[in-house]
Amino acid sequence: MCKMFADNYTETICKILNRSYRSVCSQATLMGLKKSEAFMKMELQKQAERLKIVGVVFRYKKGRTPENKGEKMPDDVYEKVKHTMFKKGQLPHNSYNDWDEVLRTDKTGKQYWMIKLPNERKLKPKHIWIWETKNGKVEKGFNVVFKDGNQLNCIIENLECISNAELMQRNTIHRFPTELKSTIRLVKKLKRTINAKEQN
Repeated sequence: MCKMFADNYTETICKILNRSYRSVCSQATLMGLKKSEAFMKMELQKQAERLKIVGVVFRYKKGRTPENKGEKMPDDVYEKVKHTMFKKGQLPHNSYNDWDEVLRTDKTGKQYWMIKLPNERKLKPKHIWIWETKNGKVEKGFNVVFKDGNQLNCIIENLECISNAELMQRNTIHRFPTELKSTIRLVKKLKRTINAKEQN
């Protein structure tokens, strides 16, 4: 039992030893036996994957109307819970102060400075705020980008406003010379071939 307990399900050990679940658990407690860290990590991962499937039917669907919408909370319930409610104008304990700057990472892994402006609840990208302070609001279809490619360098001299079309042009292969485009395509093809072989 000492060798089996750490990396096996208790139910499996019960069958092997022909003992009840309670009996095995009691014995394990007396002997100071515990499941291994690797086993617990594996089990947590397994349960997480199971919940992704089983929990789907219990999730709220987008657009669903809450059952208590428009209903007033009973007075006795309100009295019990009112001390836990936010007061008008009250901010969460983790709210930022005006002009606080926070470093955030986007889904591509790039980092940007965000800034808390007075009378605004949401943080604003610092480079956009700096641009708009000097040049006015960024119109729809335009983007504030960094001339030197450094997203943390937010000085006005390093910023420029370009259209979606120009941004796409800068981020595509077409901005390179013909010879370099051919090399890039060959490298991508080689990577796809390598990845295909590694998966087989």
